[in-house]
Amino acid sequence: MSVCSQPITCIENLPNEIFYEIFTYLEGCKLYEAFTNLNIRFQRLLNSSYVSLNIQISSFPEAILEHRCTDIIVPNKHQIISILIVNYCDNDKIFTLFTIDSSFTQLESLVLKNVNVNKTITILSNLISLLRLFSLTIHLNNNCQDLNNIYRLIFRLPVLKSFRILLKNFVKFTLMSMAFNEQYSSIEYMNIGHRCTLNNIISLLSYTPRLSYLTCEELFELLYNIPILIPITLSNLIHISIGFCNIRFEHFEIFIQKFCTQIEVLRIMTSNYFAYLNVNRWERLIQDYMPHMHQFYFQHHKFIDRWTIFLPYRLLINRSTSPFWINRRCFFDCHLDIDSRSHGQLIYSFHFSK
Repeated sequence: MSVCSQPITCIENLPNEIFYEIFTYLEGCKLYEAFTNLNIRFQRLLNSSYVSLNIQISSFPEAILEHRCTDIIVPNKHQIISILIVNYCDNDKIFTLFTIDSSFTQLESLVLKNVNVNKTITILSNLISLLRLFSLTIHLNNNCQDLNNIYRLIFRLPVLKSFRILLKNFVKFTLMSMAFNEQYSSIEYMNIGHRCTLNNIISLLSYTPRLSYLTCEELFELLYNIPILIPITLSNLIHISIGFCNIRFEHFEIFIQKFCTQIEVLRIMTSNYFAYLNVNRWERLIQDYMPHMHQFYFQHHKFIDRWTIFLPYRLLINRSTSPFWINRRCFFDCHLDIDSRSHGQLIYSFHFSK
């Protein structure tokens, strides 16, 4: 490491590389507002190909919003690598000032928060021309009558790797057609932040053969038979997390057996179905269909108003002493969370990590 022969007594004497590093920690609009008119050197630094901009747009006063969009974002579209739009006031003024399209040649990450469905669909329609958009997060602010249009547009994005969608309210999600003759998506990480059936999940998986990580907020009971004959290959799917699994255990077993045999990590929380507490059934499922799994986290919640209900759950721990669980150093637990009205929430859990 070389040592400077003279001490640096002025910030302007710092090398360019230090400023490039500093710039990475600043939001793009604030960066320009702080440095753009200082002197010629900083103006050149800001225009350098080494500087990438991370833009955050929120519900600013209209004058500030117009200034940042017109004077900073639009002239520097080629330097922007990420955009976060938070539309708290449901103000479409933001979207009249600039359009996210093919001119954002370096854009890699886009986050849309509190944006209505119609505007989201319009934005998504323009994203197909972005060849560096690897990450997309969507938080919808109102009810969506049908998510199919949004998912179809998502699956058309050519290089998308990570996708997350979150809805505030319950959504009607009709069953999508399977992706037999359609272009497959490049998505590897998918986070589904809304309720859906297992059939919905399977239809989405037919579009994402490269998927490695799947997170689903809630699965609820099926209305149709599981399409077990669908030829879906998910050789990369190694991590599944289900926030609330409200389907029968036999349906969950079929899903694992047909589509998830490469899984390495499983996290699942249930509530209504006692069958999920059958540790012998879990043992068979893991041994026969999830041989690669090395992390397993299971939790079952049940609200009770009689203490006698607690005993059957407690006795389950005594049935969990087979070599299968012992060798994996599985930890079993059963406890009560009690509220002020003497009602309780029973939480039964077991997990292992090897």
